[in-house]
Amino acid sequence: MSKLFETRDVRYFSLYSIFSCMVFETPIVFMFLVNKGLKYSEITYIFSVYALAVIIFEYLTGVFADKYSKKGVLIFSAVSLILGEIGFILGENIYHFIGGIIIIALSTASRSGADTAYIYDKLVELDRKEDFDEIMSKLGSVLLMVSAAVYVIGPFLTRFGMNIPFLCTIIFYTIAIVTLLKFNEPHIEKKERSAKKIIKKSIVVAFNNKTVTAYIMLSIIIFPCFHVLTWLLQPYLELSKIKIEHFGIFYALITIFQSLGTRVSAYLNRRYGSGKLLISTSFMIAIGFLLMSLQNNSMVYLIPIVMGISFGIYYTINSIVVNKIIQSEIRASLLSLQHAFTKILQMLMFALIGLFIDRYPLRINFLFLSLYLIISLGVLFIFFRKDFDVSAKDME
Repeated sequence: MSKLFETRDVRYFSLYSIFSCMVFETPIVFMFLVNKGLKYSEITYIFSVYALAVIIFEYLTGVFADKYSKKGVLIFSAVSLILGEIGFILGENIYHFIGGIIIIALSTASRSGADTAYIYDKLVELDRKEDFDEIMSKLGSVLLMVSAAVYVIGPFLTRFGMNIPFLCTIIFYTIAIVTLLKFNEPHIEKKERSAKKIIKKSIVVAFNNKTVTAYIMLSIIIFPCFHVLTWLLQPYLELSKIKIEHFGIFYALITIFQSLGTRVSAYLNRRYGSGKLLISTSFMIAIGFLLMSLQNNSMVYLIPIVMGISFGIYYTINSIVVNKIIQSEIRASLLSLQHAFTKILQMLMFALIGLFIDRYPLRINFLFLSLYLIISLGVLFIFFRKDFDVSAKDME
């Protein structure tokens, strides 16, 4: 824990990360929109629009972060999130919520890659590059624990009004902006100042380096599934006869087990290697969705364990490896490119789910999602098996 606060730059980054993870409405936003009169299919279409908007904004904001200012992009992201939250509070129909979600998408796109790229570059500048793994692991654990508390509090705040969780998020993001103003922009090697060159180089690296390609493709498969779990968990909990004020407890349990997965990830990475670890946890996620498809309400209590630990390990190891195998001057833009690719699949997933969710049982959607994961991961592992092992690679 001391490493998170022992120097000024790392301390402010840690505080910013903590304040910006306080999003109180996450466990109830699906049901919030249901209460506003929207159908399940309309809500999934809103999430599909969100993914499409992120695709549009993603890469440009990543290039801006690499070429100009990671700090400026993070401030812009926080301001956009606040405006999007206000849009949801004032919204009355699907078009209002689409407008709000597009602004939130701009916030997500702006932040994607810029935060981890900022702290990695700052540690390189401070000659503490070797501390990156430990700092990210410990910070990730702290953030997950804070999120768990926020998830429990959020649904209970709805007793005072459905808008209260959104207002609390706005308050803490305002504090996050104040913290961001304390950031010092890290020095980066200015080998490439042209946005065209940054774009070209990052695309070349993404498709010509088989190791980078393998990790990007795995992320394209896995990352959208976390968003499907995040939003469809709410109707799944309702289907399993869980009261809405208790939704946050399940989100908190998932987050706590994510924290556990994050804490053991460094040890497991050293023992088994990143490739085997990411593939095995990916298959565990597929098993988790398979459990959600079963006609057994007791499975709802097993989901937080399986999904939490699996996603916790996956996100931490993926972040560590990808940041190490990508050069500093294109890191934020390439991470944003990876994120944009995942949003394409996320957009298609929610669009397809929207076609069937009002017609067929929710559990059928989880069954097909599980089968998709098993097949996709099997094919990817066959073609890129050796490329996932970066233990012997030259990491910058």
